Amino acid sequence: NETKKTIIIENADKMQESVRNALLKILEEPPQGVYFLLGATTEFSILPTVLSRTKKMEILPFSIKDVTDALVRIYGNKYDVSTLEICAAASGGCLGEAQNILEGGYYKTLIENAFTLCLADSSKLPSVVRAIGETKHKKELLSLLRLIYRDALLVKKNEKTFTKEILLHSEKERIKEIAQNYTLYSLLYAQEELSKAELQVQFNAVFSQCIELCISNIRIKSKADHS
Repeated sequence: NETKKTIIIENADKMQESVRNALLKILEEPPQGVYFLLGATTEFSILPTVLSRTKKMEILPFSIKDVTDALVRIYGNKYDVSTLEICAAASGGCLGEAQNILEGGYYKTLIENAFTLCLADSSKLPSVVRAIGETKHKKELLSLLRLIYRDALLVKKNEKTFTKEILLHSEKERIKEIAQNYTLYSLLYAQEELSKAELQVQFNAVFSQCIELCISNIRIKSKADHS
């Protein structure tokens, strides 16, 4: 019988250019009976020539509720549910990442930074961005911003029933404030702008510039809707 081997490569989206090129050469003429399984959280950073030689299997992230429930089972009564919710929201649907956020203790800073960005006056936005700086937790902050704008959109659409639909229940007052400060269409537009920012960050753009441009564009959209 032919011997078959499977080689698993984690974080294929974070490989250095020299490693990517070497991998491409192997994929062009793979050894007989050898299969490669590439793990990645995004395909943006993977060479198109590599993607063209692979079959993509997309695994959907866990829901925030699923991650929160898992954290409750793991940590029991050690943390309140609102804290676990915030960590789950910032994790992008990854339980391991949620645990890192929780145990690392930086979830409080993440949530405060996210709301400060959303609520800051346009004139104060540059100073707020400078204060946050080149955070190590770019992806987590973007995930929280996406969720906050999503919850604010639900409030804007259903002011009487939003409590049942929002995910960040512990922050409903600040979410209501954001809903009042933005138009409906700008909150929809926010998701598109955050997707652009996530893509730019994947390609190592300066995070502070990305996030300032992202929030500014959302605010400009809101002002344009009002005028």
